[in-house]
Amino acid sequence: MKRSLFLALVAALGLSGCAAFSADPPPTLIPTEFLPTAIALTAQALVPPTSTPAPTPSATPTATLTVTATPTATPIPPTPTPTPVPIIPEADIQIVRPAPLSRVVSPFQLIVHLIPGFNRRATVDLYGEDGRLVYRKIFTITLPNERGSIVRDVTF
Repeated sequence: MKRSLFLALVAALGLSGCAAFSADPPPTLIPTEFLPTAIALTAQALVPPTSTPAPTPSATPTATLTVTATPTATPIPPTPTPTPVPIIPEADIQIVRPAPLSRVVSPFQLIVHLIPGFNRRATVDLYGEDGRLVYRKIFTITLPNERGSIVRDVTF
């Protein structure tokens, strides 16, 4: 009795395990609705193409003349497009003369465009190559607009 019960239990477990494999088909790379088309196209590609019979010559040859006009390229001159010039804002202090890193001898002309500071004043300092102060002057800008210029001969 124990033996028949054991065999029945083993058989039930074995049969129930097989039922899990038949539930869902395994996934495919091609959707199932396109699978017959893919198989038919693959089979058609494997069949070698049949040779076509050679055309039989006709009794009277006919000649046809076909003239095709080839288009000629006409050069189109490029249209110049103006390049926009960027607007460079003026600096607060622009030293026009003497140029940067220039060597000067006394007297020389000083030209500076600037926005003056407190009480419309500007200080100009000139240092020598050895670092000592050679020239210092405080200028008062009397022009009514906010930007002014200093044009002076500097003697040191």
